[in-house]
Amino acid sequence: MFRLNIQTGNAAFAGDPGAEVARIIRELAGHIASLSGDGNEIDDGGNVFDRNGNRVGTWSLDTSEETP
Repeated sequence: MFRLNIQTGNAAFAGDPGAEVARIIRELAGHIASLSGDGNEIDDGGNVFDRNGNRVGTWSLDTSEETP
């Protein structure tokens, strides 16, 4: 299961919030891809940051859960 929570109430999201959300998702996707490169299961998570370096949310990826 993958979870992503982003709070969009600060200045980095003013004007064009979609662009900042997209930037965060692209950066996170690259990070997750680098974790999975060795073929092992990932059970990881962490914080997400806006372009100004402020913590704006969290993410988690748990591949040990079975799909229904």
